[in-house]
Amino acid sequence: MLTQHPLSDGNVIYNFHFYDPHEFTHQGAGWGAAWWSYTHNIPYPASEGNMAELLKEVPDPANRFGLENYWLDHWDAHRIRLLIDEAAGWGHANNVPLICNEFGAYRAYADEQSRMNWIRDVRTAFEADGIGWAMWDYRGGFGVVWKEDGQPAKVDEKVVEALGLKR
Repeated sequence: MLTQHPLSDGNVIYNFHFYDPHEFTHQGAGWGAAWWSYTHNIPYPASEGNMAELLKEVPDPANRFGLENYWLDHWDAHRIRLLIDEAAGWGHANNVPLICNEFGAYRAYADEQSRMNWIRDVRTAFEADGIGWAMWDYRGGFGVVWKEDGQPAKVDEKVVEALGLKR
């Protein structure tokens, strides 16, 4: 929950980043929590059926508990919307504009459809609350475009669609 009081300057736009839940958005990443590198193909949203085998990927019981909580906490469009509503409520209560200038899910190990579901759910929550957004990043591990060695970058049409953009 945001508790800071806004500055008395009408030229300030308040920004935040959104990567919740990290268990999904940063799966397979070699930075952050050490156990993220063990995880691959974590679905969004998760269900008991698709998480049972994935939990075995994390060798440490305490870290496995963290991944299990991703599923037990019911991360879905509704949960994301509630979090974004909370940020929007702070903006409205303080009469200040908000932008999320970073959100995304790491492409390398995420199931493509799950990644598109998450991007769409986050983007639509921002738009429902009148929050501006910018996806992280353009051409990297979270990108709107992708590049193979020796080839020109290509727009990921599925990401463009999940972002509600037209090409």
